[in-house]
Amino acid sequence: MSVTIEEKNKIHGLAAIWHILGQDRLYGKVQTKLAAHDYLLAHGLPFTAIKSLSAIIHVDLKKEGKAVFGLGGKTIQRRALKHHLSTDEATMVFRFAEVVFQAIDAFGDREKAVRWMRKPCKALNNKTPLFLLQDDIGRGLVEDVLGQIRYGLYS
Repeated sequence: MSVTIEEKNKIHGLAAIWHILGQDRLYGKVQTKLAAHDYLLAHGLPFTAIKSLSAIIHVDLKKEGKAVFGLGGKTIQRRALKHHLSTDEATMVFRFAEVVFQAIDAFGDREKAVRWMRKPCKALNNKTPLFLLQDDIGRGLVEDVLGQIRYGLYS
């Protein structure tokens, strides 16, 4: 049975998302989006996942954790002590990493993607993409713009 290009891209994307989260070891166990969903609901993610994601997008958890992830300083401290994110937090962090992957894919370079995510975007009414990713609506808007960038409609 042959694998389609779309399936190869999904596999590559999921591996990249686990890498962004510093969880490369999970890719061998969790190779589909449905399996990732089931894994997150059953196990959550270690706190290191949000630390890895924060390092990639240049976010200081203490200073920007609330604005970027919706997690206040005390919550971040508790999660760091527990070494684990709640199921909801793990799901949010995974979705966030999906958009980071989409941005890297659209721009072809991690640093270009991060710069784009950290500055106001005209297509988003001069809102900063990074600060729109906490909810489904904002995330959808950012994903739409990234799709348009990927297909050459925006630069």
